[in-house]
Amino acid sequence: MDLPAGEHYATKEIQELCDQVKTKVEEITSRNLVEFKALIYREFKSLHFATYQVKVCVGEPEYFHVLFQRTVDQGEVKTTVEQVEQHHTKDDIIVPVNSQ
Repeated sequence: MDLPAGEHYATKEIQELCDQVKTKVEEITSRNLVEFKALIYREFKSLHFATYQVKVCVGEPEYFHVLFQRTVDQGEVKTTVEQVEQHHTKDDIIVPVNSQ
């Protein structure tokens, strides 16, 4: 399957990042997510931060689009969930956001 420009298949590293934000996503959505598998992602990098948009399967047929940012502040890496879009499907394209 060809992916839209800018989208990539999730790697082990992307899944590990998603595992780190799963608890926060559960808090935001008030849901206990048994499945949380990264499928597709977009990545925007700058000198001081990286922004990720990830399509995550939370149990067929539902997918979330999760936007989070990783920053480095005085040597400490912080990951912050910025947005969670629920009720997507496997075929929905991740609509790019402008990184700040």
